[in-house]
Amino acid sequence: MAKKTGLFDKLMAIIAYLYILFLIPLIIILLGGKSKFVKFHTNQGIVAFLFALIGGIIVGVIKALAGIIPVLGDIVIWAVGAVFGLISLALVIYGIFNAVTGRQKELPIIGKIRIIK
Repeated sequence: MAKKTGLFDKLMAIIAYLYILFLIPLIIILLGGKSKFVKFHTNQGIVAFLFALIGGIIVGVIKALAGIIPVLGDIVIWAVGAVFGLISLALVIYGIFNAVTGRQKELPIIGKIRIIK
């Protein structure tokens, strides 16, 4: 029979997906937290955060380059920003859903990346 995930572990797993707040469960892990569930979701949350951060940097670079083209540049910036934003939001929602339901499922595309071993 599968082990039931406690409320505290689920809460920490949810917090792990709220961008910079992943630091809270990360600190708990670094201070000796033993929950594999929290560790898994904290890793996934960090990867989702890095995806959003890299997406923001890419949008910034595109903005600097495409900004010299008046209307088309604005459209490109908006489109790329919207794509990264929606993908980031979808990843966070998917991760939170898995945390709430007690599952350890990797995020699509980026979920195999391991920051926390």
